[in-house]
Amino acid sequence: MTKPPYQGERMEVPSELQGIYTHFYFAQNDSDQVLEFTFVPSFQVMLIFSLGTPISLVIHDQPEVVIERYFIIGPVKQAFNYRLPPGAKVVVVNFANDGFHRLFGAATAQSSHFEQLDEDCFSAIHHALQQQDSAAQQRDLLLAVGKDYLQSSARLELDTQEMVHQTVHEQAQLKGKHARTLQMHYKNRLGYSVKEYTRYHRFMQMITLVQESLASQREVDWADVVFTCGYYDQSHLIRDFKHYLMMSPSQYLKLSQQMCTSR
Repeated sequence: MTKPPYQGERMEVPSELQGIYTHFYFAQNDSDQVLEFTFVPSFQVMLIFSLGTPISLVIHDQPEVVIERYFIIGPVKQAFNYRLPPGAKVVVVNFANDGFHRLFGAATAQSSHFEQLDEDCFSAIHHALQQQDSAAQQRDLLLAVGKDYLQSSARLELDTQEMVHQTVHEQAQLKGKHARTLQMHYKNRLGYSVKEYTRYHRFMQMITLVQESLASQREVDWADVVFTCGYYDQSHLIRDFKHYLMMSPSQYLKLSQQMCTSR
């Protein structure tokens, strides 16, 4: 049986580790073409391992990043493109909420605390992944890493749903904390503020409504979308499109329709 030129597989994690990881993604390019994909904002930290031909990331207004072994990116606040050349093989660890911080003690790769990370552990994980014969074995290895590195100290647990449905002052009162202390705690553990995440959540709510209209072959009622999602006006909505996806709503609609047509 001939293998498909591109293989991609998402694997979920057991419930006891869902506070650390959301899922793992495994992909390889067995074709003779360079494959390019777009990753939309997720506000997650991702640890990317390159196990074959080096891959590259194209992040808005920044030089191309070539990944030969591993790379930490996030929280991913804007769309970016990634390229898989022939022979590329990647494993992507997607962290939940403050999962990266809980494992490694830093919110992001750009954190001022990043020097505290033991970079040898990432090299060791990279080497161990290369020794596995299948994605299932690689998943088991990453789950074992999560259990080994998980810090069990009694820390304030973070829930991004609280950030959407409660104000910082309401959360602080419930947790017996000062609002400013809680804001700094979110920023240090997650790599983004409550305000940033609330804006992202509103944008994703808007994208969901737009996709529902497209799936039902209805024209998008932008006035209704603006009202439902709590935007001030359509200009406010357009600014978020350009901020997160670097394109206008009309460009997004055209791209989405092309994708639906090509399926």
